[in-house]
Amino acid sequence: LATHPPVQEELARGELSAEQVGKEALRLYPPTWLFVRQSLQSDQLTGNYRIPAGTKVYLSQYLTHRLESVFDQPERFLPGRDHPEDAGAFFPFGRGPRRCPAQRLAQLQVSGFLQRLSEQFRLEALTKSVRPVGGITLRPEGAVWVRLRRREVSSGC
Repeated sequence: LATHPPVQEELARGELSAEQVGKEALRLYPPTWLFVRQSLQSDQLTGNYRIPAGTKVYLSQYLTHRLESVFDQPERFLPGRDHPEDAGAFFPFGRGPRRCPAQRLAQLQVSGFLQRLSEQFRLEALTKSVRPVGGITLRPEGAVWVRLRRREVSSGC
């Protein structure tokens, strides 16, 4: 958000929802970048892919959320875009019965935090480039520095 001042201003003015901003941030940088599942039975996937029983299946949100076939300009931060959860292309918290049970709570916390933050502060990125590193979770390599500048409060007169 600190590297996108116009988005900050739209959010602060209420022209953009904090939920849209949070979802787009989760699209680019999901909490985890890879799930591994093992098939219990053989299955047939779209495109005539057959998965035998016992096969390990690797699902990467980080890569799927960047597919040009699903997202126009996938490397750009565009909070107004559609996040096709029904199509299975947007799954920052997983999918199905093993999806994170606290997904909605996390989304509400992120939205509330972003809304309050944007109303009270302008963010300035001091770290110019952030490289994501995959481990158990996706995290930035090194520190990410941001300056907060308090917004002027208008008196309404």
